[in-house]
This record gives sequence, structure tokens and C-alpha cells, in this order.
Amino acid sequence: MCLSDFEPWKKFEAGYFNNQKEAYHREKERIAGRFIQRVEKALIPGLSGMIEVMETASPLTNLFYTKNPGGAVYGFDRNLPQLNSKTPVKGLYLASAWSHGGGYTPVMMAGREAAEAVLKDFQG
Repeated sequence: MCLSDFEPWKKFEAGYFNNQKEAYHREKERIAGRFIQRVEKALIPGLSGMIEVMETASPLTNLFYTKNPGGAVYGFDRNLPQLNSKTPVKGLYLASAWSHGGGYTPVMMAGREAAEAVLKDFQG
């Protein structure tokens, strides 16, 4: 896995969303091929001959499926101030990478915090 900024994929955005994805797919395959070559050289000789199915994704993939700005996969930068799970709106709780910072662990912590807030509000 390798994380990527949106910038290198911007040039493919218009074609991607107009169902003209040939250049985009070539670029994804080129990058995947480089990764496979590196693994073959360093760890697993002959890996490319063992692969039956390969799936690649990019920030454009993430943008298409999530509508997250710039195809962000982890949410906001952790350096930003984080929100509380409980909001001023009765019955509205937040639990996501967008409310608690990027990555899987903050999302899980956000879920736990939201669940605790819900239980506290409905028990009391």
C-alpha cells in the first residue's frame, strides 16, 4: 500500500468522471507494476507470475465512492482541532474520520465515544 496525494491524479479527473479512463487505468497499472517489480526484486522472486487478480485504487477511486474532498481516505489531518461526538443537536452524534481525525484508530475511538454519549443520554 502506498498513500497518494490527489495532485498527481488531477490530470485524470475530467476523463475519469466522463467515463474516459484509459490513461487513468494505464497509470494505475504502471504504478502497480513498479510496486510488483520492487517486491519481486527484494522479497518474492516471480511474484508477477503468481498474481491472478489485482485491484488498484487511487484518490479518484476514493472521491468517486465517498465524495471526500481530494479523495481523502483518512479524513482531516490529525493536527486540526477535533470535535466532540455529542453535538448541540439533540440525538445527533458524530463518529468519523471527519469528526475525530484521520486514520482507523481515531474513527474507532470516535465510535466508542459516540456510543458512550448515546448510552449516557438515554440512561439518564
